[in-house]
Formats: sequence, C-alpha cells, structure tokens
Amino acid sequence: MTAMIYKADGTSEVYDGGDTLEEWQAVIGGGYLEAVHLGDNVMFVDEDGRMKQLPFNSQASVLAQRDIVGDVLFMDRERAIGDPEL
Repeated sequence: MTAMIYKADGTSEVYDGGDTLEEWQAVIGGGYLEAVHLGDNVMFVDEDGRMKQLPFNSQASVLAQRDIVGDVLFMDRERAIGDPEL
C-alpha cells in the first residue's frame, strides 16, 4: 500500500519520503506522533493537535470515524512497524 498524506486543507498526496521518526514528524508539522490504529492501517496524527488548535481534517476524520485535526500520515501497519528482521 502507498502511504498517503491527508492535509487539513482537503488536499492529499502520496508520501514518498523515508521511514524515520523525524521524517514522519515533519509531515504532520512537528510534535509528538500519536498512532491511530485502523485495522491493517495506521494514521499518524499530532498528539497535541487539539491543544494547538489545528484545523479539522475531514478526510482523515472519515477514515478514522472520529474527529481528527491537522495533517496526517496514513500507511499500512507493516510499514509503520518496520522490518522485524532489522
């Protein structure tokens, strides 16, 4: 599965970046990552997004079936976990 960025402004794009914590944090605008587990997928959101008063993200909210704020990174759980052999 291709990783996607769903932005609060309603746009989305394929994420073709790397798999480091710092790169994932940059996608959501910095801050601590919170993992929202959605079956075989994971959505990474800004843990402090509500406190920072980030804008509502309608695309991410539909996927998560709950209110999500700020930009998010969405990927399959396998990629999120990484290679267990490393």
